[in-house]
Amino acid sequence: MTKVRKGNRELSVEDGSVDSYIADGYQIIDARGNVINHGTNTSYSGLIVENNELRQTVKRLETRIASLEAEEGRKDEEIAGLVDELAKAKAAQNGVATPSPSASEGGDDSAAAKKGKKKE
Repeated sequence: MTKVRKGNRELSVEDGSVDSYIADGYQIIDARGNVINHGTNTSYSGLIVENNELRQTVKRLETRIASLEAEEGRKDEEIAGLVDELAKAKAAQNGVATPSPSASEGGDDSAAAKKGKKKE
């Protein structure tokens, strides 16, 4: 038998039904009356307080999620840049020329234009 208390009411209940009493807001107490386990708060004011705490937690977590998603976007861009650099490095190592941005534009700074100027 376990002793439970809610308000000024103390009961001795069987061990199998203790969980239902805790769910109803009862506290488990020892022989001296000390609280061993607190029950869930089922009063209206207690539920309002819990609701407000949960709303603050949700707001905090939504802010954290937004910051993590932004960080993920930055990391994805960084990874894409590193993958491009790796591909260029592998191509250079294998002797395959990668077109530079100026060569693809056909400007005077292209490698072909520089070779042509040297031959003249």
